[in-house]
Amino acid sequence: MAVASASTSSVLLYDIRNYEQEPFATFDMREYDPPSGNLPEWTKLEFSNDGKSLLVSTNHGQGHLLLDAFTGMLKAHLPRPYQSTWGVLRPAPSATPSKLPLGQGDTSFTADGRYVIGGSGADRDAVVWDTQGAVKKEGERKLEVPADLARTCRTCRIFYYMTLPQLYTNVTLRSYDSIRYSSEDGRPEGCGMGSPFVMGLNGLVLRNVAGYVKRLRFVGEWKECDLEECYRKGRVPDSTMMLNTLVRVAIERSTALKELCWELNTKMLLNVWQGLAQSQIRSLTIRFSSSRSPRPVALVPPLPSLVSLRVSNIDPTCYEDDISHLLARSRNLRELSLVWSPRMREAGEPSIHLDSLFGKVDQPLTLTKVAVKNLYHHDEGWCARYYDPSITEELTFINSSENHGDKRASPFIDFKLRYSTISLPRLKLVRGDRASRQFVELLAKTKGLEKIYIIGPKTKNNPESDNTVPRSPISNGSSPPNSLSSDTLRDEHIEAITQKHGQTLRHLLLPPQWRLTSDNIALIVRNCPNLEQLAFGADFDKFSNLRLLVPFLPKIFALRLLDNPDNSGFRDKMHAVDDGRHEEIIGSSTSAREGSKIRWMELADLLFEIGKVEPMEDPDNPGKMNYRRSVRKRHREAVEDVDIWKLDSYK
Repeated sequence: MAVASASTSSVLLYDIRNYEQEPFATFDMREYDPPSGNLPEWTKLEFSNDGKSLLVSTNHGQGHLLLDAFTGMLKAHLPRPYQSTWGVLRPAPSATPSKLPLGQGDTSFTADGRYVIGGSGADRDAVVWDTQGAVKKEGERKLEVPADLARTCRTCRIFYYMTLPQLYTNVTLRSYDSIRYSSEDGRPEGCGMGSPFVMGLNGLVLRNVAGYVKRLRFVGEWKECDLEECYRKGRVPDSTMMLNTLVRVAIERSTALKELCWELNTKMLLNVWQGLAQSQIRSLTIRFSSSRSPRPVALVPPLPSLVSLRVSNIDPTCYEDDISHLLARSRNLRELSLVWSPRMREAGEPSIHLDSLFGKVDQPLTLTKVAVKNLYHHDEGWCARYYDPSITEELTFINSSENHGDKRASPFIDFKLRYSTISLPRLKLVRGDRASRQFVELLAKTKGLEKIYIIGPKTKNNPESDNTVPRSPISNGSSPPNSLSSDTLRDEHIEAITQKHGQTLRHLLLPPQWRLTSDNIALIVRNCPNLEQLAFGADFDKFSNLRLLVPFLPKIFALRLLDNPDNSGFRDKMHAVDDGRHEEIIGSSTSAREGSKIRWMELADLLFEIGKVEPMEDPDNPGKMNYRRSVRKRHREAVEDVDIWKLDSYK
């Protein structure tokens, strides 16, 4: 039996067969006391199931202690988030009169004794520590994977109540149009019950977990039976009607719902829209159906709390719902993304009439973020009436710029930027896929941009390329005069960027087919001292160029040297370098400044993570130590959330 004595900072072990005897072992814990000099706030003492470890849970910023149950030696230190802040985290129940709620002192072993799970104290997250290995600060990680959360729920009662809210915070239900079978035993999914999609929806409707849901997402393919016959008779298929009815009930029961994504291949019916109108939803993502089967068209009601709206696959010929009333009366709307079906641009069909979307707007929309994709329509000057660009902070236009020869169809972005009287004083981010003289005019007219992304075509060698955006058929494949390969156009963009936005610019992405010269790079480095993420194309013949580049970018976090989509010479040169040579050169090239923040570097399609400065033995001079950064090769998934990679996409 173990007894903790906070007043003496010790742990005493007794033989339960003889309480009268002195403790047979005493562990001195004074070296682990908080540096403030106060008594340690221990909240729990627990043996692991195998009896080899002893967990001392604490209530202060130091973290928890894992001891060897036989020797009392520290096996692992379990720090919690924000451990450098002492005494400010939410404590667990103790003798203090504050009676604050459960916090970081509530911990317990998992059944196998390897992991310790507890509260973070700073928020409502559950934290899990891996106790294997030496004492290290990197032992903690948050429980985020649904499978981990589900297993933790079944561990014990306290973990059930701790992790259940996190398990249902983000719910994604994926539907398939056919039965799927297990690869292990061949059994169908949902054997004996319904499909996982239906059973998940059933749980939201019948169980008391819907109140935890904050983000609800429906994706996949919904199979509609007797579709053609029903629509010939003017009916909605029963399966679709029942689906929408259950979704409506789930939304009504999800009182904390803030975000809804509907990405099924079938339409959302009016009853679901009406349920959303009564909710406090703030973000809505809708993918319209691409089917041309006749179906009811709903007049979408306004959503009073809506802040962000993203509508994709818009096609006037597919019986899409009317969102004009939603746009006109949702007064809190600040972020709008409209993605049209690429069919109209592929066919050269100017069937889009923006007045059908914005015709009911009685005052200009106050949008801080605007994004359009695949827009192909007559230039009707609608923007001047329905949209106020003076408060816009982020502007994205993908496949919506005027191509060479597109004389009869121009998107509203180009229409707006041709007028020098339009003011964009708050603009901080611009993202587009067409370099043009109009883009240069935009850069020259604005001031203080922080993020500029000019997306270019992906390399044919990159399997992750999403360069599938259709181009206008009117150009007949001919290269426009303002082609991205023009050195003059490249220099005009770089000059406008460095002169107007150099001091404020933090992120810069340039097209890969612009092979920057030494003068171009020097101009960017000299005028943009605050760059944190940078991507450009250049054919570096020597790695010594990295040594000249990195030290002059003190705040750089991610650096990409892009492959040339028209010439694989740079990529072939990077792949021809011997294994391990990249790591050695990058490590030595980036170690000149120990305070440098650089962490990621990409050479063509080779990605490297850069760590801390470490001493390493010189292979040419045994016994001599050199200092360079640790470098290791990584896969693209490691940087999927870094903006310079994440936004280099047509999505």
